[in-house]
Amino acid sequence: MRREPWIAEQLSRYPILLDELLTPETLYTPADKARLADELRQTLNRLPEDDEEAQLEALRVFKHAQTLHVAASDIVGTRHLMKVSDYLTYIAEVILDAVLAMAWKHITRKHGVPEGLNAGKRLF
Repeated sequence: MRREPWIAEQLSRYPILLDELLTPETLYTPADKARLADELRQTLNRLPEDDEEAQLEALRVFKHAQTLHVAASDIVGTRHLMKVSDYLTYIAEVILDAVLAMAWKHITRKHGVPEGLNAGKRLF
């Protein structure tokens, strides 16, 4: 399967990804899970906590940018297939963790903390 057309399509659909091409040293080196989580946390912390639309857009851009890094490293052969799948899993896990935290904040703001739970405790 050729991945170059997919990358070209992603770049045409999301021009913001062009910024990712400016630093080839990071383009071909996907981040590990800890660095992904840190990058996403920093991105989301720069946004207003009550601006859910901006947060969701940041998640979309983050996902596309990180997937581009993985695809680029796969194309140039810097990663084995098993590592490529690991990196895609890390991206999914980090995004899911962020979405769960956002959902928890939204639900507890709207309905309060479920009975029997300490106010600072989360279910996940």
